[in-house]
This record gives sequence, structure tokens and C-alpha cells, in this order.
Amino acid sequence: MEIDQARSRARIEIPHAWREQGQLQRHRVRIESPDESSILAGPEPEDGWIQIAVPSQPDR
Repeated sequence: MEIDQARSRARIEIPHAWREQGQLQRHRVRIESPDESSILAGPEPEDGWIQIAVPSQPDR
């Protein structure tokens, strides 16, 4: 398997955390290819963090 083929099958994980009224909220999206994603939050969320990770080895 060529490296470009392996990269094209890698699953991308995007976890995100924020606070709403003092309560920690979390959301995780897993995508197979470029795609749109949205996170529904309350009227005044406070950002916590966002992380984008691609595994070094694709799922087989």
C-alpha cells in the first residue's frame, strides 16, 4: 500500500470542549474525508479546546 493511499483512508478525529453556564460540554466528530461539521451550543458558550488528530496507521 502506498503512503498516499493509506493517508486517504485515515479517519480524522475532531474532539471539542466548551462550557455552557459553567458546565463542561464535549463533542467528538469522526470523518473519513473532507467534510463540513458543526457543533450545537447554547447562546453563550465559552471555548475550552479543539483538537484535530489523524492516526499514523489507517484502520484496516
